[in-house]
Amino acid sequence: MSLAYGWNKSTQNHGPGGQSYSAAIQNASTRRDGWVPIRPSNQVGRTDEVSKAAFPIQNPSSTQASSVSKRANVSPPTPYQNKRHQPSTIQQSTLAPIAATPSAMPPAYYGRTVWDQHPASENWVHGYVIKEEFEEGAIILAPYLEPLYNTKIQPGEADRAETQIGAACAKHRPFILLSKCADHFEAIPLYTYQGLGVESKSLKVQGEHVSIARAGYPCKKQGPHQPLYLEPVTQWKVKETCVAHFTEVTSFSYSCPVKSLGYINRESYIHLAELHLKNVHESIGNKVASIKGELRARQSLIACSQVSRRMGAVRGASTYGLAEVAA
Repeated sequence: MSLAYGWNKSTQNHGPGGQSYSAAIQNASTRRDGWVPIRPSNQVGRTDEVSKAAFPIQNPSSTQASSVSKRANVSPPTPYQNKRHQPSTIQQSTLAPIAATPSAMPPAYYGRTVWDQHPASENWVHGYVIKEEFEEGAIILAPYLEPLYNTKIQPGEADRAETQIGAACAKHRPFILLSKCADHFEAIPLYTYQGLGVESKSLKVQGEHVSIARAGYPCKKQGPHQPLYLEPVTQWKVKETCVAHFTEVTSFSYSCPVKSLGYINRESYIHLAELHLKNVHESIGNKVASIKGELRARQSLIACSQVSRRMGAVRGASTYGLAEVAA
């Protein structure tokens, strides 16, 4: 059977699309030879009307009433579908709201406070305990947040946070408590520099770092200074590339939650404080002395210039006066 014969055979009692000629005449206003236009999917309100037109609903008889509940989920029969033509009646259904995927759900910590994330049950403390019970030289673990400068760390990776001002590095970092003030304390951060230490850095940068080590254990010396040693009772497992950047000081409010990791010994605290004072406070003192010298020199020049101007004014007035008299 040829395709032309098959087409004529299947459409001799129906119009294009499987419609009867009476339906085609009624739909002739569409100027598409009787094809029924597909309604936009947002006309959900006409679903019942279309469904009723396609499948007239009849009340079940008494013999059918008992089986109605068993057929509650059975889809209604579809009209005859020609192999070459789809039925002209389009069924529409209302889509159920799409369930939120796990990737679209907010993270578990969303909306939680810093204290919620650092509970006392996990040995986190803040406030009075830090101010009264922690001593200088304590090694603490504290939240650490700064702009993320490493562009190789992509969104979704560990220690990266997204903020309105750009990507940030958000993690926990160990610090050594340096000093306590009225409403905050200052601490020196510890780094490993991705486990590489400071060997690849310039000598000047290395000179601002000091190693952390455990007495009696192998130590990889970082920088020119003698290491800081942990107290024997400290259980914190220090890495051999761990260093204290003693020229960098971070300030914390006493409200910030911290966790105790142990202590460096008293001699090491003195060593750390002296390194900090020498490289930070003494450099500040030297700069202050230099500025004071510049100010004194400037004031001396100003005083000399003022004296010169006064002397010149007197000499000019006397000469000018004599010139006028001579004239």
